Amino acid sequence: MNKRECKQKILAVYPGMVNRSFEYITTGSDDDVVIVGKKNVFTFPKNKPGCREKFVTEINILPLFQPIVSLSIPKLIYIAPDISFGMYKYVPGVPFTKKLALTLTARQKTAAAKKIATFLSALHSFSANKAKKHGVTDAWSERDARSFYLKRARTVFKTLSYDFGIVQRLFRKYPLSETTYQAVVHQDFTSDHILFDPAKKKIIVLLTLVMYRLRIRQLI
Repeated sequence: MNKRECKQKILAVYPGMVNRSFEYITTGSDDDVVIVGKKNVFTFPKNKPGCREKFVTEINILPLFQPIVSLSIPKLIYIAPDISFGMYKYVPGVPFTKKLALTLTARQKTAAAKKIATFLSALHSFSANKAKKHGVTDAWSERDARSFYLKRARTVFKTLSYDFGIVQRLFRKYPLSETTYQAVVHQDFTSDHILFDPAKKKIIVLLTLVMYRLRIRQLI
């Protein structure tokens, strides 16, 4: 969906926003984002196979994650009848980058790390069966992931200082057996999806949930 079409759809529902600023972010792999007046965020699934389905999954799974995770998650307050876009309130903040983290005190770093760790623990313990019922699909199998990283190791890792054999032994030791289970994971848990409040020195929200998938995890 192009910028003109996005704006038309927004103004058809919210005509009062006509004189506000429209900021378009189209770099996402699954959705385009329009920030209106630094007050509202509209997310449009891309016109690519699977993107609309992922958006529907996000709509279904968000309410289930809200009560159990430690980070705030954007709550959709409007969903178009045709599921072509949704809207949530704009949350001011900056990406929680490594450079930013290094400016924090030890106590602030610990608080941030604890919040992220608690979130991931809750996410990974979420019922895989319940996630499947609400549309969360399988990511790579462990066999596919192992093959992918070993191929990379042959072309990229060999230029690094350590022995390629270490990488081979690591992935060969990671078995496909009854010692594994499926867990919900976030496949794009990067700094630009974690918003930080510079004034309060704390993490405030996690963005982008359409990257949730089921992946094999080994029991330790």
